[in-house]
Amino acid sequence: LYTFKYIIYAHLLLQSFHYMNMCCCSSVILHTISIYTPLKKNFSNSRLDLRAFRWTQVMIFSIEEINKDPALLPNISLGYRILNSCASPTNTLRAALTLASGLEEISSTSPCPPAISALIAESGSSQSIAVAGALGPFQLPILWQHWSNVLAGSGSGIIQSDNDYGRNGILSFTEEVQKFGVCIPFVGKVLRTYPMDKILNVVEMIKQSTVKVILAFTPEGDFYPLMKEIVKQNITGIQWIASEAWITALRPSTPEIYQAFGGTLGFVVQKMAIPNLRPFLTSIDPYKDPSAAFVRDFWEVMLGCRPVLPGEHRVNEATIKMCTGNETLINSQDMFFNVTELRDTYNVYKAVYAIAHALHQLIFCQSVGEKPVKPCLNISDIQPKQVRSSLQMVNFINQFGDNVFFDKNGDPPAYYDLVNWQLINSQVYHVTLGHFSSAANGAYELSIQEEEIVWRTGKTVIIKN
Repeated sequence: LYTFKYIIYAHLLLQSFHYMNMCCCSSVILHTISIYTPLKKNFSNSRLDLRAFRWTQVMIFSIEEINKDPALLPNISLGYRILNSCASPTNTLRAALTLASGLEEISSTSPCPPAISALIAESGSSQSIAVAGALGPFQLPILWQHWSNVLAGSGSGIIQSDNDYGRNGILSFTEEVQKFGVCIPFVGKVLRTYPMDKILNVVEMIKQSTVKVILAFTPEGDFYPLMKEIVKQNITGIQWIASEAWITALRPSTPEIYQAFGGTLGFVVQKMAIPNLRPFLTSIDPYKDPSAAFVRDFWEVMLGCRPVLPGEHRVNEATIKMCTGNETLINSQDMFFNVTELRDTYNVYKAVYAIAHALHQLIFCQSVGEKPVKPCLNISDIQPKQVRSSLQMVNFINQFGDNVFFDKNGDPPAYYDLVNWQLINSQVYHVTLGHFSSAANGAYELSIQEEEIVWRTGKTVIIKN
């Protein structure tokens, strides 16, 4: 059994609310991200996590959609501010407290300083727990997404991140499986900042063990160095069970890594296509808005050249390729622009809309779609605990037909796909072979296409009960 705390952050401002001669303002922390990825050679020293960057862009995309919707928050414009946590609990806490203190720069045209109404936490559990501990006592509503999965077997090894994500997940898992007499021969710990000698110690632990099933409860960034070493030392024959944090990650999904990790199984959140998102993503351009957060780094990663912005001079370095200014992302086939199978990204989209619906209910004292719309609350008077109460009552069907709501425990409905790593035409595919879903009444349904699963042997085997 494990719990995944899904979080992301940035600053969402309710700007310039003008209605019936009223002028007031408020703010909402809507989306926090952690930016981390291995340094790209020949580029700047920024470390850009493309998954997290796409989450920020989906947040912006959602905000722009909401601002164009005449029914959702009429006469209210949402804005945002993006900060970098660098996957550090300390940096995340500093950013959250900065926003919470109201000391951030305020536009000279703003009639009053904004106040925080809600928080959708960060993408890492350690970062999120730090923020929740600091801001929770102030009754600031903090949105989390958590889910669980039970893995049983005669015995399995464990690889965990040496942080709150790994520790909390594995603690829940061990408490559950031990009820069924499942033994855990070893627990290896990894972290993206670990030196190679610690990685090699975990490799030896795996080699000396006789277990054939290993659960890896770790983000992709922490796990990838170990994956490469396992492939290098040709350690095969293990059935890997993945947490959602790496099962669909693009970087390890290669034929090379598949040699040791083929047949990996894991649960992930449901996927959804957002067709209108692709034009938005391909329109990202540092020349349009030179101050846009992380866009310059993104441009370097995607196009392999450094943009020369107005007022800047070209750098005469042989190792740095400068852009001509004619580059475009319109026809890019990079997976970053694939909007047909969005998972965590879709959750960001739903989270933004959940906040918007909660604010509508709070400000207009009625659900979206009911008329006439007239404010019953000055948004400068909004208190965090009011937003929290309003969020608990959110219940709407979004444009994709999904019912968005929270149960009495504050949990969203569970819907997860069982994914299997399969090699098809020399490419690694994340094949969906099962589903788990829950309903508001507590009922749940689990379906698995057992005969279609590719196991560690590279073959499908019908499992007999």
